[in-house]
Amino acid sequence: NIKYIGFVDETILPKYMRVSDVFVLPSKDLEGLGIVLLESMALNVPVVVSNKSGGAEEFIRFIDEKLIFDFKNINYSLNETIKYACSIKRDYSQIVKQYDRIKMTKNIYEELIK
Repeated sequence: NIKYIGFVDETILPKYMRVSDVFVLPSKDLEGLGIVLLESMALNVPVVVSNKSGGAEEFIRFIDEKLIFDFKNINYSLNETIKYACSIKRDYSQIVKQYDRIKMTKNIYEELIK
């Protein structure tokens, strides 16, 4: 079941995200990675993205391409993708820690000075 709750102030948004079964990024056109995806993962909420979401799709493909649903077949594909995401045990918070901005900055710096 989906509940539409309307606007939520960002100070309490993590509370809502933590109780979610899954975060869905239903983009129908290209966009960047989007911090909301990383925020959901940091709270250990499973994420699924559309195959039209651009940067988010590329990022999730490195984790598990089964977390990407086909936008053209959204009714069936999204349902199956959500079921899959909720059925696997994965620590998303550990995955997103690899993308900490301090670690990333250090990695880029080390690559540049080689």
